[in-house]
Amino acid sequence: MAANLNVPGANGNDKVSPLEDPEVINALAGSVRWVLDFLAWLTDTLLTLPTTLPASMDLTKADGFSLPELYAHLRSTNTISLHLLLSSPTRGFLTAICRRLTHLDYIARKAMVHGSTNTSTPQQPNNSASPALSPALRSAYMQIATLTNNTIIRAKTMETLLSSLTSLIKNTYSNNNPPYSGSQQAEKARNTLEIKMLFCGPFPEAFKGVIVELFRKEGLLEGVRGEIEPAKLFFADFALLEVDEDAVSVAKRKAQKSTIDCFRKGWLSNPRKGEEGRRWRRCARCAAVMEDVLTERRALQWLVMQTRRCYCSGYWNTLAPGETVA
Repeated sequence: MAANLNVPGANGNDKVSPLEDPEVINALAGSVRWVLDFLAWLTDTLLTLPTTLPASMDLTKADGFSLPELYAHLRSTNTISLHLLLSSPTRGFLTAICRRLTHLDYIARKAMVHGSTNTSTPQQPNNSASPALSPALRSAYMQIATLTNNTIIRAKTMETLLSSLTSLIKNTYSNNNPPYSGSQQAEKARNTLEIKMLFCGPFPEAFKGVIVELFRKEGLLEGVRGEIEPAKLFFADFALLEVDEDAVSVAKRKAQKSTIDCFRKGWLSNPRKGEEGRRWRRCARCAAVMEDVLTERRALQWLVMQTRRCYCSGYWNTLAPGETVA
């Protein structure tokens, strides 16, 4: 989102878009891949959820399950996908991500079509006086276009699901007895329910119909299923997300001797003791890692400024070269 803002150029009167800097686009490519993997993983866990339930539970009809039993199952299996969709804050965040992906995909395709000719930049498609894209920038956008073209689930498909779910939940709040809208007291009660769901608490009884609409035959998820290739989803590798916490997966990650860069969303090779090279930053709160970025490029500086603190709001410890812990 920060990459859409214009920043001061070399000349103080000029404004430069970070999306015109190949180094910025290369940095964003990792985030694009991570988000696309996350959307695919979210889809996979939702589509397979009914198969993990006890035989006595059926999410396709209201009398086929009880919300306390469903909630107990989700907690026991550490499944958060349903909460991510039903909670308004996380659903809104997912919608924003999908829209940014669609926008970035549009810019990348513009670059692919017009980058080799002296027509326009992605940010100014109607300005015929703009210079052609540099080979480095076109190559960087090619990474984005390749990722969005080969994705398991398209951002537009996920956005359609989220939009339908939002409308359904709004109607559920309005039609509930008593309604969760229309008065200050009702708004307060709704906010209390939303806060509980945001922290993976139990679902309100009014959401039973929403869950049925999501999982029933010809329901919302069936529309998503028709837009994807099941084989791609089945064989997808979600190692980049680090969501698997079983002993085998953790041991495999340790054997790779690499760590996820939380800024670029790519693998960093663990440095050897005393080895000179780029330094790491490690969060003092959640222990996340990113490579220390030192650059004089204004556009990239602006993007790096967004990581002055970790995503969890913790402070960074800058480690000595070759060190992996503070």
